[in-house]
Amino acid sequence: MSGSLIDGMDDQQLDQATINARESINRQIAETIPLIGEKIPLESLIQDFSDSEMFQQQVKMLLESYRSVIKIRPDGNCFYRAFSFALFETLVGNASGREELKAQFKKTRDFLIEKQNYPSVTVDDFYEQNVDFIDGISDYKTSEELRVAMSDEGFANYIVCFLRLVASAELQQQPDFYINFLPDVSSVQDFCRKDVEPLGIDIDHVVITALSTGLSVPVRVACLEQREGKPQIIDFFNENASISLLFRPGHYDILYN
Repeated sequence: MSGSLIDGMDDQQLDQATINARESINRQIAETIPLIGEKIPLESLIQDFSDSEMFQQQVKMLLESYRSVIKIRPDGNCFYRAFSFALFETLVGNASGREELKAQFKKTRDFLIEKQNYPSVTVDDFYEQNVDFIDGISDYKTSEELRVAMSDEGFANYIVCFLRLVASAELQQQPDFYINFLPDVSSVQDFCRKDVEPLGIDIDHVVITALSTGLSVPVRVACLEQREGKPQIIDFFNENASISLLFRPGHYDILYN
């Protein structure tokens, strides 16, 4: 009996085969799942989780507090896309909120360029694109108009990149605090370069804390887990969140009550 295809591959060929397979999966996801979906009933997830009775039961429990969900493309940036859309939704018809967020973004821009010596040409590109978009939210009357605007992948990545920089800036402003929660990294700065700033890297609770704190924007996360009992609810920054997200292992969507 002949061996498998990979038996004849060297390490370089195996690495390339892995990259090709990953890119193929990412293309399939991009072709079939929108960046930001339309709002649908939360109970529709019960069918999605037909292979997990525990997830189904926890979704039913969440129906006591939430009614709808928006699905986000699972591409390693799902938290940032979910968070940014939910955040920008609060700015529709909210001029003071737009000014407050721009002020927070300005603090990130100034810290990274003036204190951390990040290249101004790069940071300013992301910063200015985001500020211009926030100003443009004044033209939107509905969440659907916003969703369409944020569904352009090229521009949407500018939003994700800057939010990653916001989290990175907060981490680097308080390295002595955050390093206590990062036992396996050599430094906070190194962690930011490798695990926070690059696109496609999943977020963890430390980085969610940093992003929420860096913007002074609370967020609530309901966690689906393979265990009995109610979903765990985690509040970041404070307990007055107007943004709620749904987590299941490796992915985030947006919840609405």
